[in-house]
Amino acid sequence: GLPAAMLMAQIHAMLKSKVQNGIPLRQIMRETNAYVRTYTLRNKFVSLFFAVYNTDSRQLEYASAGHPFPFLVHKNGKHDFLYFSDAALGLSEDSDYEMHQTAVHPGDILCIYSDGLTEGMDGDHRPFGEERLLTIASAHRNKQPEQILTALRKDFMQFTRNGNHLDDRTILLIKFRK
Repeated sequence: GLPAAMLMAQIHAMLKSKVQNGIPLRQIMRETNAYVRTYTLRNKFVSLFFAVYNTDSRQLEYASAGHPFPFLVHKNGKHDFLYFSDAALGLSEDSDYEMHQTAVHPGDILCIYSDGLTEGMDGDHRPFGEERLLTIASAHRNKQPEQILTALRKDFMQFTRNGNHLDDRTILLIKFRK
């Protein structure tokens, strides 16, 4: 709803400002957690995957706060789930977010998604799932992100046509260039 959208707009602006001011990622996560704890109700929280890509070193530094595990599909078809996550923002005042790094290469695809996508159900109450999402992204890895998204959207709508897909769905694909 509107309150959640307003909170996310505030967090987006805060994150952007902190990155532009050169604040380290770990400090950004701690300060954002403190903000969510201060300005939201105790039963509210925010999941967040936050990454900074260094184009010179081709390193992706990232932290996750209760967000579904993103994955990298490599040009050769292999994949890596980024299996690190700490508590969602706002759940604990003393959360200490761990930073992680991974190398990315030209042609690699980073897939970040919300749980509304993977939890969409078919008519038999089976979830769409991370593995199905990964399989589709991997099968279309040599295409442009827009084409991959079209394939994902088509498969999701076909899969959930007799089931439940009422939760919001968000997906972000980043294809790293040469």
